[in-house]
Amino acid sequence: MNTKDLTEKGEKMLRLPVLLFMLFTGLAFAQEEEIVDPKIQVQLMPLFQDWSADSVGDVRDFSEISTALSAYIPISENASVSLWLAQANIRFGDEDSLNNKSIRDLSGITDLQMGATYYLESFQTVASLKLNIPIGKKELNRREFDTSAIIANGLYRFQVPNLGQGFNVAPGLTWAHQVNNKVAIGLGTSYNYRGSYKALDVVDKFNPGDEFLLTGGFDVRVDDASTVTSDLIFMTYTRDKIGSEEIFAAGNRYIWTTQYHRYFDFNELQVVARFRSQGKSEVFLLERQNNIIPTNFHLFANYAWLLNPAFTMGFFLEGRFYGKASEAKVPFSDGKLFGFGFYPEVIVNERVRLPIRIKYMIADFKNNISLNGLDLGMGLELTF
Repeated sequence: MNTKDLTEKGEKMLRLPVLLFMLFTGLAFAQEEEIVDPKIQVQLMPLFQDWSADSVGDVRDFSEISTALSAYIPISENASVSLWLAQANIRFGDEDSLNNKSIRDLSGITDLQMGATYYLESFQTVASLKLNIPIGKKELNRREFDTSAIIANGLYRFQVPNLGQGFNVAPGLTWAHQVNNKVAIGLGTSYNYRGSYKALDVVDKFNPGDEFLLTGGFDVRVDDASTVTSDLIFMTYTRDKIGSEEIFAAGNRYIWTTQYHRYFDFNELQVVARFRSQGKSEVFLLERQNNIIPTNFHLFANYAWLLNPAFTMGFFLEGRFYGKASEAKVPFSDGKLFGFGFYPEVIVNERVRLPIRIKYMIADFKNNISLNGLDLGMGLELTF
């Protein structure tokens, strides 16, 4: 095999894992690594997240203290399994919140989330299976349910956005193809069956709608140190039900993500732009369709600076911009959020790392709603 063949093979082995990872996860945080990493990885991540708000109902200050355990285990050169489990405590920091709204502090473990992948090398395809095993807290009373609804809002980005739900199973396929020595393309699809569960103790079982996902993307090598990756995701849903009664039909969702990724010797830069748009949703009890999930644009950047072999300093900046919603009661619309943070990592040795997370956020929305958020955490990552 000549030098040209070796170079082209190396580029192919680099970009196809990048694109397969991007399409498989639905994220533009592509990692330039093997599709099936041969090393076992275990991470324990305690995290404190606090939000204070003005004019969001009667809730002004609340926090979540959570600890997440994740593990990745390679089974063979082509197969791997993973799991994720967490525990969370949600607390309200002011008496007015507890006195004036039907909420209460909430704690418990989450469902067990498991995954498996198998790489079909001859087809350049990854087959995946994701499971949600319902062992978390369910059958909440009314006050606990209202608390659960608060932390589930995607704006807060809590490490644990919910404690328990039904049995879910999501099979998927992701395919990538090398077009030439600079460009790779890919397609992916999955179906997420969501089982029913008793979310509220005084009503029938809630049956969330199933989800169908289709995605396509590409990866372009700009030069020896930088790449551009992009993908478009289409998601559609079946209708939510309580018992046999249909209550909600979510509109189709589109997510476009593009990432610029560049190395500076041992340092690394990632700039990501993500646009989400969701069609009108139908609330059957109100007998009308509304745009209740506002369009939003998210721009963020990470820079990892290797100061020495034992310490990496990470910097993070983000901006989120939310469009208007047709439903007046949607609180987090027609506004913006800005955040910055530091993500240091202590490298004890090749097997032990200590990731640290420090992040501050400030947001303003219509009707004079303002929020301040803080994330603080330090974890333990083991590689075998």
